[in-house]
Amino acid sequence: MPLSTEQIQKLLEWFVTSSETKMKWSEYRKKAFEENHKWIQPDTIKQMSDRELESQFLEYFKSGGGRQTLIQMNRKKIIRDKKRFRETILHLLDEDLNLKDRIDEVLDGKYRIAGFGKAIATSFLMDFDIEKYCLWNKKTEMGFSVLGWELYERGDSPGAVYLNVLQALKRLKEMKPEFNLNFDDVDLFLHTISAEVEGEKIVRQITEGIRTRRPFEENQGVIRSVTLKAKVPWDKLSNIVSGVIRPLKDKGLPPEITIEIKGKSEEGFDRGTLDNKVKETLQQIGATVEKWEEN
Repeated sequence: MPLSTEQIQKLLEWFVTSSETKMKWSEYRKKAFEENHKWIQPDTIKQMSDRELESQFLEYFKSGGGRQTLIQMNRKKIIRDKKRFRETILHLLDEDLNLKDRIDEVLDGKYRIAGFGKAIATSFLMDFDIEKYCLWNKKTEMGFSVLGWELYERGDSPGAVYLNVLQALKRLKEMKPEFNLNFDDVDLFLHTISAEVEGEKIVRQITEGIRTRRPFEENQGVIRSVTLKAKVPWDKLSNIVSGVIRPLKDKGLPPEITIEIKGKSEEGFDRGTLDNKVKETLQQIGATVEKWEEN
């Protein structure tokens, strides 16, 4: 059931006045935008040498534009063809063209580059003009899910979904016009209510009337370590990061993580999959492989 306008207004007011996440990240994200905006301009990109463009992009991708975490293993492949990459970015930023068509062509059309997905593409757009364009990534969708807002139907093109996201974020901004929120502010708001412990608590408090701290918790002892083992559906790993690993990290040291994966195939796994994808990815992320068995 969707949250009411009054409930969302209370969440926005809490976010602006009390959120630790906002206090920690808003200024950092603002400064990142100011630096990114200097070079993410069509004329500037046209004048850059291939080496300059590659350097700027790799650093931008590594930092997530200062607002998100991106999977790093494909970043060099994205800009391997410098001419195509430059054409894709310039097409994305060409405001003489229809926005929906630009998104469709970059994410699913003739300007598509493998690994250059919605998160990095819309980050470029927002750093180009933060008053016109917004970020669209997994956390955006998670935040709207918390609000109970459905933004697309099966069969919608990426461009159609992006227009819906844009309109939904405008709607959020307009719910508290006195705060003068921009698209980066409401993006951080959606992240906070869906992926931060303080956000999850205030959502429960507002929607269910649950106090942030229950009386019985006052008498509980201090828990200094926790070890757990769980079977997790393969398509829920992002939830483990946002709902398990991140909360543990926020309250202590980065957790030590050991994963156990058992893959089975009736047809059999080929060496390309095992060596060039699985093992290579583990090497790229700095994983220590303690056990590898093949049968």
